[in-house]
Amino acid sequence: MTRTRTIAYFGSPHLGGTYSVYRQLRDGLRSFGWSVRWVGLGREAELAAQRCEWATERNFGEVVAAGSIDDRDQAAAFLNHIETMSYDAVFTYVLANRVQTNAVRYLDPRISRIMIVHNISPGTYAAARAIRDHVHATVGVSPRIRDDLVLRHGFPRDRTQAIATAFDSAVSRSSSASSDTSQPRGREPGAASPTEPVPQPPTSLKIQAKNRTDTGATDCRVRALRTSPTSQNRVTPVNKSG
Repeated sequence: MTRTRTIAYFGSPHLGGTYSVYRQLRDGLRSFGWSVRWVGLGREAELAAQRCEWATERNFGEVVAAGSIDDRDQAAAFLNHIETMSYDAVFTYVLANRVQTNAVRYLDPRISRIMIVHNISPGTYAAARAIRDHVHATVGVSPRIRDDLVLRHGFPRDRTQAIATAFDSAVSRSSSASSDTSQPRGREPGAASPTEPVPQPPTSLKIQAKNRTDTGATDCRVRALRTSPTSQNRVTPVNKSG
């Protein structure tokens, strides 16, 4: 039986785009034998995860050092958790919890590390640059972010990709259907307005990882795949060798 490989997503349930990215990755990778679990850290993460609106999300992750507010204690507990739980890879995003962001510097080199950059502020780019040399691949959620990182901040072109954030097509269809009754007369339900953008097929993630023969560390590649509207394979992982 093939072992389910597990990826840690640094962060805990919250309102915002970064947690939406986590849920899309979790749902997309599940059918390929990958489990993506959120990992929160500290007292604040514990309080957030206990809110009633996140009840359905609690089974998909855990909080480490839930009673601690000390950065040093949190860092030690977090690194121990990631390495003893045998995660195969981690996703970290810039300007998340500072202890988690800096933890990528000290993880076992056999664990693949992928950084996700969500916005274009100077502070975001500075934080990304600070851990640039400690991740195997970086993903910007827009071509602008990728180009900025490569051209202005020294990120390697072959390991820095632009991959648009996925969206829940079922929710999109439901929203469209509920608004059909209010369409202006003379316009067919569901027809695109000349001023509305035409929806594009989602871009998915392909993760390729292999052992580097020179250092024994993991060489991770991430690239975008443009899928057709009828494709069921939104995310295609390639297992690590070795």
